Amino acid sequence: MSDVLFYRFQPDAMERETLEQLFKGRKRKDLLKRLTKEIEIAVKNRTPRYYLIIGPRGVGKTHFITLLYHDVVDRIENALPIKLSEEEFSLYRVSDLLLRILRLMDERERNFSDFELMSDDEVVVAALDELKSKGKIIVLFLENLNQILGEQMSKKEVQRLRSIFQTENIFTVVTTAPLVFPQVSEHEEPFFNFFDIIYLKELTRDELKELVGEIARIEKNEEFLSKLDEYTQKIDAVSVLTGGSPRMAILLYDLMSKGNIVDVEKAFFKLLDENTPYYQDIFRLLSGEKRKVFDTLISFEGPAIPKEIAKRARLADKTVNTQLRRLEKDGYVLSRRMGKSTKYEVRERLFRLWRELRRQPFAMQKLSILVEFLELWYSVEERKEKFLERFEGLKEILDETKCKEASYWFLSLPKGYKKELMPQVIEEIYDVGKVKLLDKLIYGDRELKAEAVETEVEILLKKENYEELLKKADQMIKEEENNALAWAINGIAKIHLKKYEEALQAFSKSIEIDSKIDFAWSHKGIALGILGRPEEALQAFSKATTLNPEVDSSWYVKGVTLAHLGRLEEALQAFSKTAELSPKDPAAWIEKATTLARLERFEEALEAFSKSIELNPKFSLAWYFKEKVHLLISLQEFKRNNYGNALENLNSAIDAFDAFSTISKDKEKAKEKVTEDLMAFLKDVIDTKNVEAVDMALNTIYEKKKKLKELFESIYVALEIVKSKDVSKYYELQVERREVVAEIVKRLTGSEELLPDEYRGR
Repeated sequence: MSDVLFYRFQPDAMERETLEQLFKGRKRKDLLKRLTKEIEIAVKNRTPRYYLIIGPRGVGKTHFITLLYHDVVDRIENALPIKLSEEEFSLYRVSDLLLRILRLMDERERNFSDFELMSDDEVVVAALDELKSKGKIIVLFLENLNQILGEQMSKKEVQRLRSIFQTENIFTVVTTAPLVFPQVSEHEEPFFNFFDIIYLKELTRDELKELVGEIARIEKNEEFLSKLDEYTQKIDAVSVLTGGSPRMAILLYDLMSKGNIVDVEKAFFKLLDENTPYYQDIFRLLSGEKRKVFDTLISFEGPAIPKEIAKRARLADKTVNTQLRRLEKDGYVLSRRMGKSTKYEVRERLFRLWRELRRQPFAMQKLSILVEFLELWYSVEERKEKFLERFEGLKEILDETKCKEASYWFLSLPKGYKKELMPQVIEEIYDVGKVKLLDKLIYGDRELKAEAVETEVEILLKKENYEELLKKADQMIKEEENNALAWAINGIAKIHLKKYEEALQAFSKSIEIDSKIDFAWSHKGIALGILGRPEEALQAFSKATTLNPEVDSSWYVKGVTLAHLGRLEEALQAFSKTAELSPKDPAAWIEKATTLARLERFEEALEAFSKSIELNPKFSLAWYFKEKVHLLISLQEFKRNNYGNALENLNSAIDAFDAFSTISKDKEKAKEKVTEDLMAFLKDVIDTKNVEAVDMALNTIYEKKKKLKELFESIYVALEIVKSKDVSKYYELQVERREVVAEIVKRLTGSEELLPDEYRGR
């Protein structure tokens, strides 16, 4: 990606010159001039204005107000422009907002510590006095107002903000939101009818073409610029895909200029993922019928007439028409006159892409916009050639990028071309092996899938693609109803699809036809276990291990069930058999280790955990449980006054903690768990009332985890008071800390002798 595209999600991080180069659209430029002039007049006459700019994500709101901010800075005297960040997650009170404004004005010039001593009301009064003392109109640029008013501030704070804006003539406000939201649209809300609402429209086709050309000029992409005229029709077609969104046009520019599918897909997925909370909030804001109509409209690949929407949603035509008008008024959808009909479409194309992906199984996720782009930008023969280039290269190397690119090129081909290529595709997939992304080439079309049923079933079992597996099993049953294997496969698919009762019926049917299929018994046991019938499940697992005692997975699920029933010795035998059959499976060893720990056979448990870690050093769960066992042994040894063993195990526990924290994906959560476990351990040691043990444990933790010293400071102070018997140390502490320390002293000594008078007898 170029330097320009690097900032596609944060326009205010770009140079002003670049922003001005990329600022396209006559209406937008006119709007920029208009608002600059209106703000200039408002500042001159001291008559505040309040603007709310509405536009979907990626339409260019940040770009627009950043340029407006620069214009105010350069052209308007007696104005004090303040631009807040695009995300202001700490503005929960009016006082937060006012202090944020002050900090942006002169953070380096003054000390803000005096505000820390004030009440919230005092902060508001003092901050307003200071702002008024500047003698200027503050032009405040504030983004994502919907989040601040709707999620962060309480209604009381929102009312207070409205009151300040209305009574203190020192603010002109320019704010943004992706949609009209309840806090400004509903009658009972403080900001109802307060803002001058301006809709920032999407770019036209010509404006998008101009934008794409400007990006190429900034990047000095001479090759692309030389072909710009011949690309005109293609760019026009691509503009339909983007829905006029500058951000999407910028993303697709990389495809236009470089054919870089995978990087663009990653950028789209990142953008969609970051916007997930926003899109979920939109659905939550909509009422039941409105949400149904909106979601149904999203399911169409393009614009749809109300009658089509009503049919698919199974709602009355009148209801759908009413809700569509409301959705259009609030900025969710657009209507376009097409012949005699009015067609509606979702205003934000990214929203449709997000919903489309949420409906797909994870492994099948493909961005339709990229497939559509390839169909528009390249001829059929060009697409076939590019698919074969990437697909044939897989023989030499399993390359994830090539797999993904090949799948996109294949999906962009007409069905006839796919059928022609299918024999070659299947043969080469088998030659290459497990290429997860390439299974999409087979499963995208039912007719194509039917041509390779037997081979597909084998592939699906290996790939564990159970949606498709269920379809294949149903097809086999349809061809031969008394096919025990097909019923067993049907049941396996349904277990993974969480259709447990149906799965149980399928396994019973399979066993009825042929009672000697061991995996039908073992999976029947799994279904019974999930359905809360563990005794019956155990019988099924026992039957499976009897039919074929060499299958490790049957022993494993049998062990899990025995452990659930509290039959730990038998569970240990089952897990031991699992580890014997699969000695290189870390999961088998960790289950054995956990069971040993439950039996309080701690040393053996540590050996099993160590084996699991040896097989997979990055198995975070094994490190975590190993640490827990070391802490249990350490506590046990402290109780026996075996301090050497206690400290040795405590050190080992901390080492295991460090390994667990290092390899965990969520490092912050891992650190929290580590801290919680160490705190719980120290409390248990305190409850032994062994001052020497607590002292040694605390010093060992301090030595190994210096960053935790502050967290355990109360324990340290309590220990010092007990050792010195000096109760005056309490009065060196703040009241809150004093009470905590007193409670620790009481637990450690078992008496109130060393407590301050005011804490005795509680």
